[in-house]
Amino acid sequence: MSWDSIKENDSDFTKFEAGKDVRVHILGGEPEKHVNHFIKGKPQPCGGDKCELCAAGDKKRLSFSLSVYNFTAKKDQKMEQGIMVFKQIKKIREVYSGDLSKVDLVISREGSGPTDTKYTVIAVPTQFKPEMITAPKEEVPF
Repeated sequence: MSWDSIKENDSDFTKFEAGKDVRVHILGGEPEKHVNHFIKGKPQPCGGDKCELCAAGDKKRLSFSLSVYNFTAKKDQKMEQGIMVFKQIKKIREVYSGDLSKVDLVISREGSGPTDTKYTVIAVPTQFKPEMITAPKEEVPF
């Protein structure tokens, strides 16, 4: 990687803005589970049974991540979201007999605060083609 490859607003994580749909295609693999605390807006891994942050009363947050192709950003990224988004994805996966390769997901965000944000996930026929992947093949989990 060179310094020239670092661009403003360039991220390896999928971003969701209120009122803007994001279309993604899951690249395969199982979701990874994350348990974090957020200190000054930055994630800190939970220490489990002996976690000092939990003992101090700081609430932990459960999230999951998957590798996706983001059609809006035109690149593969990591999508990390909470349980409400992944419950919807799990239900779509059940409808398609466990095969998410047949669909893309359109994810919409409404709201902007910690208590008024809602996500909606719908399945649409896929437009994904393997040649769209931007990462080296050995880094893609399928």
